[in-house]
Amino acid sequence: MLIFLLTAEIAVRVVHPAPRVQIVKGDDQIHVFEQDGVVLWTGGGPKMEQDACAKAPASALHAVFVGSSILGGSGVQGPQVFTELLRARLPGEEVCIDNLALPAFTGEQKRVTAMAALARERAPDVLFWEVWENDFGDYERFGDGAAINLFGYSRDAAGYPTVPLVPAPVHHLLFDHSAAWRYGVLALAVDHMARASMAELRKGEIKRDLEPVLARAAERGTTVILVVCPMLNRPFVESITHPHLGYEPVWAFARDRGLRLLRLEQLLEHEDVIAMRADPCCHYSPLGHERLATAFEAELLTIRAQRDNAPLSE
Repeated sequence: MLIFLLTAEIAVRVVHPAPRVQIVKGDDQIHVFEQDGVVLWTGGGPKMEQDACAKAPASALHAVFVGSSILGGSGVQGPQVFTELLRARLPGEEVCIDNLALPAFTGEQKRVTAMAALARERAPDVLFWEVWENDFGDYERFGDGAAINLFGYSRDAAGYPTVPLVPAPVHHLLFDHSAAWRYGVLALAVDHMARASMAELRKGEIKRDLEPVLARAAERGTTVILVVCPMLNRPFVESITHPHLGYEPVWAFARDRGLRLLRLEQLLEHEDVIAMRADPCCHYSPLGHERLATAFEAELLTIRAQRDNAPLSE
């Protein structure tokens, strides 16, 4: 038995099988920390100019993007990311752009990032919030420093995935230090919720993450626009006619609050999805980022024209 366990441990550490969960570990490129009770990290995505709007004149339209690896540009080089292309196309004195999206961010990381942007001396004029399946989740940080997205798992009082019949101290020790045990737990212990329960959980997480952002944005005069991202494993027209059912709580939330939705499948309706994607999941190719840049360029110029033409308040 001991030989079997040692063999399994070595095999998992060598092969690195990936359970269907997101795990973020700190290294030379990624710094994991906590802020306002939420696990955050920096790094891990394409290198882009940081705080581009810090040098922009007050007259420039200030746009901020918060999201995950989709808007963060995973799969392409930094200069190919759509926001970098936009910076090259749009004069900095007219429009400035900060891309604060990072790989694996869920709604809670987006919330903390957006609130920090809204707390700056100069708040953004418009904040684009990426909507993706990964929004519905939260991370727990464990003994080895790894942050794991445990959405859909039943958890014990300490935040660990529940394992029946195993004493909690033993389970926690093994989960923190045994790669084989952690992999087995994450691969087998997921709690398959009923669709109705999952929808209610998603409703709660949307409110938790977006409501404080909307309230603060209203105070600072920032417009919030939701950017809905489709799966890239089918033509865009199919995503338009048969949208992802997991987004139903998002549609309802946006309707109730009069929020504007930008659906990427509509912006790219006539494009070949295979040419647009870096993978069948959700990440865009260099050509896809070029098309996104074109779509957002038109959006930003429209917003700027509306702002400049708005009547002065009394």
